[in-house]
Amino acid sequence: MTPAQPHPQRFPIHTVKVSLASLLCLATVSYVDYVTGYEFLFFVFYFIPVGLCGWYLGRLATFNLAVLSGVCWFLVDVLSDHHYSYEVIRYWNSFTCFLAFAIVGFAVHHLKRSRDKEQKSRRELEKALAELQDSRERFGNCKANCRWYALGRSVFASKVSGLPWMSSLPANSTLESVTGFLPRPWPESNRS
Repeated sequence: MTPAQPHPQRFPIHTVKVSLASLLCLATVSYVDYVTGYEFLFFVFYFIPVGLCGWYLGRLATFNLAVLSGVCWFLVDVLSDHHYSYEVIRYWNSFTCFLAFAIVGFAVHHLKRSRDKEQKSRRELEKALAELQDSRERFGNCKANCRWYALGRSVFASKVSGLPWMSSLPANSTLESVTGFLPRPWPESNRS
């Protein structure tokens, strides 16, 4: 089981708890909105339960609660005797509220997913860094190993530079320039 997936036994309980908390919050906001009347605008407080679903639950639960919030807003508007010049305005306002609730809920859900991906990437990078440091400790300090290589190379260079023909070569000589040998592919046969 990956760390991103919740434990199967805790998942239904977690879903029920968040769903109940969201519904309780929605009921509270709807009741306060109804008691205060249509003159006070409680529109933004409906984002709280939708945001809870967006953060802790999936897109389907967020959409369902956005619909339910839109319906609650509509019912509170009807029960508070708010009169419009045209009844279609009430339906338009309810649809606009539902749309706003859904957009905010999906945005919160997307932010949570992005944060989870970032945290997963960070954990993977920290693990890779720990493995790199571990391998560095296992193989010892590279500078100590490089010193022995450099010391052996300088001893070899001092012994070879004592040879008369080595002193006449330029410092940037290669194997080809010294021996005249460069491996070449086999020649192709002439078939006519």
